[in-house]
Amino acid sequence: MVKKKLIIVYDKATEATANYLLQMISGNDDTDGAQTGTKDGELDANIWSEKEYANNRPKLSSAQYVLFIGNSRTAKTMRENVADTFCEAGMHYGWLGTQAFMYVDAASLNKDNMARFQELCEQYSKHFEKKFDMQYSPNEKNFFVGMYNRVGDIFRSKDAEKQQYTLLATIMYMDGLTAFLGE
Repeated sequence: MVKKKLIIVYDKATEATANYLLQMISGNDDTDGAQTGTKDGELDANIWSEKEYANNRPKLSSAQYVLFIGNSRTAKTMRENVADTFCEAGMHYGWLGTQAFMYVDAASLNKDNMARFQELCEQYSKHFEKKFDMQYSPNEKNFFVGMYNRVGDIFRSKDAEKQQYTLLATIMYMDGLTAFLGE
């Protein structure tokens, strides 16, 4: 059996997410015939910075699987005409052909989608020490209350975004990668 090859391209803000995804791919987590995420030993993955990708892009075949993580200009250009396969609580992934993306909308976790985020954490057995009490609701009718709550949530948003990326990587590994790779 020929191993499929995947290049994971990260930007400065998503290097930790790329490393986490690579660790899950390289783990031997299939048990008693039950597959967890990608099938153990059948995927060869590497992580590249955007600069490494740009330098090597002319040498890549159209058959090369590439996953872009983040909101960089390269990632945004790649996903411009690609529909989301998954989109919940500000987290997105999708693919077309051999190119995939995953990203988190900036400051997207809020009062309205926090319960769904927590449900997904439970569903994928992802537990975080730090809990967030997001107050902002995009549906807030009182402008001043909405702005007051939004400002408070902005201070929590970077930490929340890290959790969203961690959860998104888990969901992509468990549900998205095998479909993307056609396994």
